[in-house]
Amino acid sequence: MSGDGVIGPGGCRLLVEDALSDFGDFLMAYKGVTVTTRECYLRHVRTFLSELADPSGAIDLQVVSALRVRSYVTDRGGRYAPQSLKLIATAVRSFLRFAWMSGWTDADLTGAVGTVVTHRSGRLPKALSAEQMRRLLATPDRRTPTGVRDYALLLLLCRLGLRAGEAAGLRLDDIDWRSGELTVVGKGSRVERLPLPVEPGEAIVAWLTDGRPECDTRSVFTTLRPAGQPLSAGAIGHVVGSAC
Repeated sequence: MSGDGVIGPGGCRLLVEDALSDFGDFLMAYKGVTVTTRECYLRHVRTFLSELADPSGAIDLQVVSALRVRSYVTDRGGRYAPQSLKLIATAVRSFLRFAWMSGWTDADLTGAVGTVVTHRSGRLPKALSAEQMRRLLATPDRRTPTGVRDYALLLLLCRLGLRAGEAAGLRLDDIDWRSGELTVVGKGSRVERLPLPVEPGEAIVAWLTDGRPECDTRSVFTTLRPAGQPLSAGAIGHVVGSAC
């Protein structure tokens, strides 16, 4: 820890500003967040820790209960919009995981934060039924290069649950045909290896061999007019919207 923590009978006492400094360094060095994101997280975590600190500005995370964490987030439900509340929960959850990994507390309290539902109806959006999925995937005209590309895209998004930005960032080198896996770069530059099922794999092969124009870009999905430009996340969103 960057500051001087004080070990006492109650556990590990540390100054709020020292905890925030270490957490901020962790976000930049290991999570790869932007400066703006770091400052946003630190602002919300500072408010959280200020409620736990004693008059000297020190906290003992060992004595913080799951109920206290849960209450902190739920008590803000009536004061913040759902998206803002979700950001608060994410920041607090990230800090609590860091505190646990740092040995400041013996308990991993991240689960106490809970999930914030941000859908306007207050419920999670319904998934497509099997029949709706079948109709969606039948939309592209696979007799055309555009249809072959869009079918591969829709199938990849449906089967693997990729975001539009993740599909847009997919490169030829990210596909390991021998092992049947994809390397996907997600939010925060997080890298994940996902299995590539046979059906989406065959659709991608059809696009690469029968639809994708010859070009220098290594992006898997490209435009057709003009030929060979990487397909953007916005363009992929348009493909999905048109199919829907």
